[in-house]
Amino acid sequence: MGKILVTGGSGFMAGHIIQRLLAAGHVVFTTVRSEDKAAQVRTTHAAHPSLRVLLSGDFVRPDAFDSVLAQLAPERLDVVLHTASPFQFDWSDPQTQAVDAAVNGVKSIFAAVAAHAPSVRRVVMTSSFAVLTNENRVFDPTFVYDEQSWNAGTADINIFDGFAYLVSKVSAERAAWAFMEERKPSFDLVTVCQGTTFGPPLHHVTSLSELNFSGRWVAGLLRGEWKTEIPSTGPTTEWTDVRDAAEAHLRAMDLPPAPPGHRRRLLPITGRGCHHDMARFARDHFPELAHILPGPDVKGGEMPPEDQFCKFNNTETLKLLEGMQWTSLETCVVDTIKVLKHCVV
Repeated sequence: MGKILVTGGSGFMAGHIIQRLLAAGHVVFTTVRSEDKAAQVRTTHAAHPSLRVLLSGDFVRPDAFDSVLAQLAPERLDVVLHTASPFQFDWSDPQTQAVDAAVNGVKSIFAAVAAHAPSVRRVVMTSSFAVLTNENRVFDPTFVYDEQSWNAGTADINIFDGFAYLVSKVSAERAAWAFMEERKPSFDLVTVCQGTTFGPPLHHVTSLSELNFSGRWVAGLLRGEWKTEIPSTGPTTEWTDVRDAAEAHLRAMDLPPAPPGHRRRLLPITGRGCHHDMARFARDHFPELAHILPGPDVKGGEMPPEDQFCKFNNTETLKLLEGMQWTSLETCVVDTIKVLKHCVV
C-alpha cells in the first residue's frame, strides 16, 4: 500500500477518493484551507482516525503547498492526487477567483512536489471533460472529442459562472502540462477528465442549499421545482457518477506510463443522461415523494436528438480501465435521493 496526498479533501469527489483509498489500506493525507473544513473531513471519515488533515495556504499564493509538502517529506509520499480547484456559484472577479486561482494552485502543488517530495512517482490531477470538448461546437454532430483533444473555444467568463469554471479547468490543465514539459520533474502526470459529476455526497447534508453545482439538479427536483415542468437538459449530457470518477482516480495511480509524445489523460464518462429520465427514476423509486415530483405526463428535459450535438470517443479510457464496473444513471439517482430525501420529508 502507498502513501497518498489528496488536495482539497473537503470536496465532493475528494471525499469519495479518500474513502476508497482508506478502504484499500493506503496511508492518506489530505489538505483543506480552514479548520472548519478540517473538522468536516474528520467527521466524514471518522471510521479512519489515521487520516491526517493538514491546512494549506490560499491558492493565490505561489507557496500555498510548500509547508504541507515540507511537513510530509519524511513520509516519502508515493502519489499526489490534486483534486483541489476553486468553485462557487457567484464570482465577483471570475478571472482572479476562478482562472488565476486554479492555475496558481496547479503551479504551487507541482512546484512543491518537485522541491520537497522526490519520492512521488506520479501526480493524478482532477480535470474535466470541458478541457477536451469545445463549447462553440456543442451543436456540431461532426465534432468528436477524445482523450487527446483540447478545448479551443473562447468562452466569455463573465457571461455565466459555469464558463468561468470551464476556462479555469482548461487553463489549469494547460499549466500542468506546461510544467511537465518545462521542468521535467521526476514524477509523471495523469489527468482525469470526467463528465458532469453526480452522485450521493458523503458528508451529512442538512440543507439542499449545501449541494455543489452538479447537485443543483437534485436540489431542484426535491424542492418541487420540476413539479409542473422539467428543466431543459441542455446540449451537455455527458455525466459521470462520482463513485466512478473516484475509482478512475485510484486506477490512474497505477496505469502504465504514457508512450513517448503521448499524454496520459482519462475520459471516464459513465454515459449520457437527461433530466426527463432522472425525474422518471425518482418517481418510480420514491412514490412517497409524489407530491413534489413531476408526474408521468409532465414534459421537458428530454434527451436532445443525437444528430444535433457533438460526440465523444473514450475508447482509450475504456481499455485502460478494463474491468471497471460503471454505475447506471438510475442507480446514481436513487442512491443520491436516498441520502438527501431527509431534507424534504
